[in-house]
Amino acid sequence: MPASPTRGRRGGASAPSFRVAARALLPLALLLAAASFSASADQAEYPEPLPLAGLLTPRSEHAGDPVGTESTQLEGLPSIGFWMLDAKGGVANWLGIRAGGKKVAEPINIIIVDKVSPDEETAKARLERALAESGFPARSGHSKGYSALIGGIACPELLVHSKATFSDASFLSENDHGRIFGPYDTGSGFVFVAAFSRERPDTFRMRHVLVSFNVARDNVAGALEASGGYRIAGFAPLGNALFWSPTRTTWDHDGNAVLIEAEADLGSANPDAATTGGVVQPAAPPPAAVPSAAPPPAALPPEASAGKD
Repeated sequence: MPASPTRGRRGGASAPSFRVAARALLPLALLLAAASFSASADQAEYPEPLPLAGLLTPRSEHAGDPVGTESTQLEGLPSIGFWMLDAKGGVANWLGIRAGGKKVAEPINIIIVDKVSPDEETAKARLERALAESGFPARSGHSKGYSALIGGIACPELLVHSKATFSDASFLSENDHGRIFGPYDTGSGFVFVAAFSRERPDTFRMRHVLVSFNVARDNVAGALEASGGYRIAGFAPLGNALFWSPTRTTWDHDGNAVLIEAEADLGSANPDAATTGGVVQPAAPPPAAVPSAAPPPAALPPEASAGKD
């Protein structure tokens, strides 16, 4: 009696072929799943990190939902806005991610003062050259269209051939990157501010992971000082950490900006040069931490969709 067509299709000979086909389709299925997750990654939830001991300043007890106009007045400087601002003038949210149910605000964490350059264009060219020589050239692959407040004025990004992001590596690898705003003319010099962060790509899930604001800040400051044209004068207590805000967080940012000053001689740094108006304590570390009332869960780095940051 001949075998029925149905029974023949169920025979053992065709089972391996099905498994081979399934294996061949698995990478495509994973890719589609990753793309689907990427599209809704801005709704993901992540725990907040613990405040870093020895870094958070007492002025960092800023609470409530920031609107973008918050600033700090420090001696010898114009008022410095707390945040990198988006195209609408609101607080920029790092790749749209959330941590502990809160949006991650991008804080200003570097202030650069140039009392050496005779004019604005020279100040910009000097800083661009020092960044490039320090391993932080302007690169593509990141979003742009941001601003920051200096002296109450929304200052645009520093652009180099339409590139607005300075980074030590491609966005396809782990990198410290940031945007610089200004300069603001004080009458006696020029002031820039910057927002830097470290990210790493998650190639399997097609996202970027926010690693640290503090690490990126310190790395670019050290690189600029090593260039010989700038020096780290100390820390400026902006007070823009959001550990107690009910709606936003600044991840590991400690509320302090590194204050960097241009040197008269591009070839050598002078550690004994005067600081800007006594704003900082050059030889001292940042002030002691203010503990959180209720410690958040153990830190896990938040992840974001594969957009441009």
